Amino acid sequence: MREWMQAINLQVQQAKKLALAQKSCINEVQDRASALYHSNTVQCIMAIGIVSSYLVSIANAQLVPPKGSRQELQMKQIEIFFTVFFMIELALNMLGSWMKVFLQDPWNVFDAIVVLFSVAALVPSLRLPGVSVLRLLRVLKMVRLFKTLKHLRILINALCASIKPVLYSFTILLLISSLFAILATELFGDQGDSEEFGSFEQSLFTLFHMSTGDSWSFLVRKLMHAQETARGSAVVAIFFVSYMLVAYVVLMNIGLFCYGNKSVLY
Repeated sequence: MREWMQAINLQVQQAKKLALAQKSCINEVQDRASALYHSNTVQCIMAIGIVSSYLVSIANAQLVPPKGSRQELQMKQIEIFFTVFFMIELALNMLGSWMKVFLQDPWNVFDAIVVLFSVAALVPSLRLPGVSVLRLLRVLKMVRLFKTLKHLRILINALCASIKPVLYSFTILLLISSLFAILATELFGDQGDSEEFGSFEQSLFTLFHMSTGDSWSFLVRKLMHAQETARGSAVVAIFFVSYMLVAYVVLMNIGLFCYGNKSVLY
């Protein structure tokens, strides 16, 4: 009985050693893959690949090669190359940080989704609706470069931190523009071009167009000339100058001030 128990304990110890050796081997492979993936050389290659893919997407959108042409075939071959390239990147990343660590990083999940749609778009038998459009998400990989470029990362962090106060300022701008749009529809809906102030939607769009500073004086002059009295022309001038002072000069500058000095709002 004693010899039988010793034999069992020996087998258990050997099984534990074997499992530990296998686990150590897997961990060693993962550590090497992680070190290789995060090395400067591989990261530079990834950055070059992302920029090249971005430039190819721009060239494809600019050239718009005809279907069945040689250019379209070349673009498809380049697309297959970049898809395989990003598949290798994803596989190396997954091998080095599988599984919990991989899923905890949103960028890894984003890369997996992009590669999945890119592969699905290359399989003719799937014919999934919208896949050819969703695979263009690969262009957004350019944003990943912000993690490695310090100055761009600082700019993006500042932009994200200022979203809330800037959103408040543009909410006020929307409310004021809506108020002026209601008044403009009532005052000028039956004057001039009906496409400009014929309804609340058209008036709001026209005022938004004016708030950009694009040829707003031309529209105001046209409405002033359409008035039958000097009093009507004065009402038009006062109305739109007031809007431009409030919307374009004041609120736009408040939004820029919030972006550059968000700390004073807290």
